[in-house]
Amino acid sequence: MITTDKMLNEMLVSKIDYKDLKKEDVLRTTQLGEPVTSILMESVKQGRGLKPTILVNTKGSEVGMFDEVGSVFADDVSQVKKDGEWLEVINKPQTGKRVQDKFFAGEEVDE
Repeated sequence: MITTDKMLNEMLVSKIDYKDLKKEDVLRTTQLGEPVTSILMESVKQGRGLKPTILVNTKGSEVGMFDEVGSVFADDVSQVKKDGEWLEVINKPQTGKRVQDKFFAGEEVDE
């Protein structure tokens, strides 16, 4: 069996479900174009489901922008820091981010 570096890396990366994120977790988010540190300001749970957008305190100063509190799509949450280790966030709820990205790129939106 031949394993590539990518496959090996995927096996070694620890993962966590989106539903297991807790208020005040330290996240890596990508809504500014580059990964930045963000602090989760609220629970990701809503009733019986999960919120497709969450409130975070983003440290934009890491990439030359302003620190700011605001909403981000679940798709923009890439990692969470637990016990000093960065874990990949998986099983995020579907959002309208893909439609929004197409719209702002001038592409045809078919929804």
